[in-house]
Amino acid sequence: MTAGLKTLSDGYLMYNKEGQPFVILDLKGRPNVIVPKELVNWLTHESPNVFSARPVQYKKFGLKYWRTSDRINSQQYESAFVNTIRVLLSRKIGKMQAEIFDTMRETIDARMGLDETSWREVNLFATLQPVIFKSIGCAVFGAPLCKNDDFLNAFQAFNTGLGAGAILLGQCLPSFICPLVGYLYSIPVSVYRTRVLRFIVPVVEERKKRTRLDKADPQLADDWSTDLMTQGLTTFSEETTLAISNDLLALMLGAIASTTMAATNAFVDILCSSPEFCCYDRLREEVVLAINTEEDWLDPAFLMKLPCTDSAIRESLRQNPLQARPVVREVVHKDGTTIPGGSHLPPGTWVGVAANGLHRDERFYPEPNTYDPFRFSRERTESALISGVGRKETVGVTKSGRNQLSTTSDTFVSFGHGRFACPGRWLASHLLKLMLAYVVLNYDIQPLDKRPADILFADQMVPSRNTIIKVRRRKLIK
Repeated sequence: MTAGLKTLSDGYLMYNKEGQPFVILDLKGRPNVIVPKELVNWLTHESPNVFSARPVQYKKFGLKYWRTSDRINSQQYESAFVNTIRVLLSRKIGKMQAEIFDTMRETIDARMGLDETSWREVNLFATLQPVIFKSIGCAVFGAPLCKNDDFLNAFQAFNTGLGAGAILLGQCLPSFICPLVGYLYSIPVSVYRTRVLRFIVPVVEERKKRTRLDKADPQLADDWSTDLMTQGLTTFSEETTLAISNDLLALMLGAIASTTMAATNAFVDILCSSPEFCCYDRLREEVVLAINTEEDWLDPAFLMKLPCTDSAIRESLRQNPLQARPVVREVVHKDGTTIPGGSHLPPGTWVGVAANGLHRDERFYPEPNTYDPFRFSRERTESALISGVGRKETVGVTKSGRNQLSTTSDTFVSFGHGRFACPGRWLASHLLKLMLAYVVLNYDIQPLDKRPADILFADQMVPSRNTIIKVRRRKLIK
């Protein structure tokens, strides 16, 4: 049977809940071994000489049919860029906050409006997409480039075209036709790529020159080299400008789309949540308690004072993982491997986890089919938020990182888990919380009567792009 969502869910109930793996076929006819919760840590923490996510990504997104460098599939290249992302997020996010927030606020206000007297209808997905585009663009390329609408339009066309083509080639179409389709599809995508590179190449070249000049003074360089593009130059300084520019585009594949989908799901879930949670009001109250001055928005530390916001987004990702199987590894050891207490797996076997079944297992999540926005914050806050927006008393603070939005586990795999977990999840979490905090504080949004259903496209869970919401700028007391 093929790996539809119902098949995965049925297999989870019949086998995984009993501690047993099962086998299904994906749309390409590839056998996938789906393991239970008891084997998730074994799968995700095993040596990369036994299991690897790299060949799965290479095949899953049809990269061999695109004009990409083979080194993108190399372990050395992957490790270098993952380390670059981690350095950026752990050391530079504070210096990036002001530019990111300024870009985000400007884009949200332009899309949702500043009228405090009347309601405005907007398409939710179309509203959030440019916010995410510009915010991530600011982190990756720097504020000046990300505010250029011509660049962002070109990049959006490239990202959409390449993303859709990658899913078709890697997950849907039969293998015999992929070389031809890939060749034909590459023509318009190459045009989009060329348009984007016209903006990126001059910036990369200018920063390469500046990096060389500042090598003698690392402190001086640290003061300005905050975005991912500039950080990458320190790792791949010997590569050509065109190669670095192409690498950044290849590695951005899916980042913007996945964050936009996560943001859309979060807003939909919040707006459709049961009235008993008073979700929107409680989130607003939390932000009011955390923000004392305008300067607080520029300090990343204030996000640690938003456990309910963090929880509401994490709960949305629990109920709506962006992929049906976000954890998939390929057996790469020449002798294969053996499931603990089970069968031998030959080289090339794909082994994964059924996220929807795992995330809706009542053994791990009471009332798993209910969107409970504060499910995780109840477990990790030292004090509950008091009722009454605007009262400056006790702010909930994080007790531990165990159930934070970016934390993965063997029962929460929306960002993957283990050795190959998403390295950009901290940035995604940061942007999602910052955006939600700004919107709930500054805008009233009418609740939705019914949650629009997500669509399963290959292995991707895609939220509706047609959801219309009614928004109104909130009158703030100064």
